[in-house]
Amino acid sequence: MEPTIKDGASIIINTTRKEPADGNIYVIRIGDRLWVKRTQWLLDGGLRLNSDNDYYESMDIALGDFEHDDIEIVGQVVHTAYDLVS
Repeated sequence: MEPTIKDGASIIINTTRKEPADGNIYVIRIGDRLWVKRTQWLLDGGLRLNSDNDYYESMDIALGDFEHDDIEIVGQVVHTAYDLVS
């Protein structure tokens, strides 16, 4: 999610915020992987997961996919912090 969230930064997640809003950043679990992505609702009810880094392509999740146990909105990223000195 660079440049918004620096590589190696710590994040705080509000796990009560599980309903994605356009343009906010969320942690999404797909299978056994966690993704930190900016969300965008699609006209068909699906959800697009965008990265702020142009190196990574967007991922689309169909509305019906949220009914499966292998996809979960973990929560909204509400804070990030990183060390100024290594």
